[in-house]
Amino acid sequence: DLFPTGGMHTPGSTPGKGLVSFVSLEFLYHLILPTITLIIYYLATLLLIIQNKMLEVIDNDFVLMARAKGLAPHLVIFKHAARNAIMAVVALSSPMIGFAVSGQLTVEQAFNWPGLGKLLVQSAASDDYPVLQATFWVLTVLVVFLNFVLDISYRYFSHRIRFYRRL
Repeated sequence: DLFPTGGMHTPGSTPGKGLVSFVSLEFLYHLILPTITLIIYYLATLLLIIQNKMLEVIDNDFVLMARAKGLAPHLVIFKHAARNAIMAVVALSSPMIGFAVSGQLTVEQAFNWPGLGKLLVQSAASDDYPVLQATFWVLTVLVVFLNFVLDISYRYFSHRIRFYRRL
């Protein structure tokens, strides 16, 4: 009974109107369990990817060369190994965005939260095709936009990618 297991507000309470209902302490209290659920899943996935890629990168020649130069161990790890391992995380973040958006459906159903996932399930159950199409369209635009932002961010994570201007 430490945290509420469902809903956005306590039953019987009157939430505020508009944005006020989303910044109240009651709303934030109900947000704790769904947030922890999502954070644990996606953080564990990213940490496993980072660990796997770091184990691959740590045996490469450029890391051995950095060690042979006498660089401090933390500099070898962060400046050489992690910088090259982070690209795998950035590349796999793109499909994870799609999984995160579609995975909200499970969290919304488990914690009884209203949202796009719940709207999707209700409209599929009632054969409401225009709402289904609009929901899929919103999710598609969101995923495509976030993938575009991720592709642009490759430049900042990798020193090997450069933008060239045509003359």
